[in-house]
Amino acid sequence: EVAIILNAGTDTFARYYHQLHGLSVCALGIQVEDLQVLLDRASHYGYKRYEERTGPHEYHMPAIRAPDGSLFHLLDGEYDLTLDFAINDGPDSGSTGIQRIDHIVRAVPHGQIDSWVLFYRAFLGLEPDATQQFVDPHGQVNSRAIHDRSDRVRLPLTTSVGNRTVVARSLSAFGGAGINQIAFETSDIFVTAEKLRAAGLPMLRIPANYYDELRNSRGVDPSLVDRIQALNILYDADSKGGQFLHAYSTAFDSRFFFEVVQRIGGYDRYGEINAPVRMAAQATPVALQV
Repeated sequence: EVAIILNAGTDTFARYYHQLHGLSVCALGIQVEDLQVLLDRASHYGYKRYEERTGPHEYHMPAIRAPDGSLFHLLDGEYDLTLDFAINDGPDSGSTGIQRIDHIVRAVPHGQIDSWVLFYRAFLGLEPDATQQFVDPHGQVNSRAIHDRSDRVRLPLTTSVGNRTVVARSLSAFGGAGINQIAFETSDIFVTAEKLRAAGLPMLRIPANYYDELRNSRGVDPSLVDRIQALNILYDADSKGGQFLHAYSTAFDSRFFFEVVQRIGGYDRYGEINAPVRMAAQATPVALQV
């Protein structure tokens, strides 16, 4: 289940966060098996608790402040979203193939990634992978995947030294750390990409030479390459036969963008081989066109 909450309240945490950071993701909600255990763990490690005022019949949704001041709301296993919010499914709801949130990436200022890793480990019990490095046209970007043992919760971190990379531009627009990428898992990326395009979502254009390389150097089935090229979808495969298809929106307000992914055959990475291509496309003005 995927839920994106738009909060236009005048006296809310979201309103004050918007005044400081502009259009941004101010809070994440995580459904947990034992809410009290998480609250006690946060208190033990000194992470501050936040309580939003609730009205009659509203769900009590405790939250913990993250290092950047944003919130992690903790929801128990019986939480029902429809009790608190007006649900707008939009046209053709359910036909896009989107199933769940696959991962959420946070851009972090250089030198602060260790404090975020500590937060995720101490508070949520997540495990960090080794840092990976990618080349943005304007500098080096470092990424560190953070996840639970089942890979159901994935919260990677990215940072860069240069001040003109995609990550650095996100940080500048946010005025600090901020979520700059939300990836949705789909059961059929071709259906999803077609639906998103038909709905008018501007998608990131991938250069033709990327697909030429897939055909000529990486030996990908030409008929598959033709299909993914038509929808600006990127491709990766692992040594066990797993495949990964993913596509990106253009950036909103130079702050964050969406990704849709399809994992096939047990693929469990993030398509890191395509990161330089994606970042180069994001750095190209033509990529901002529909």
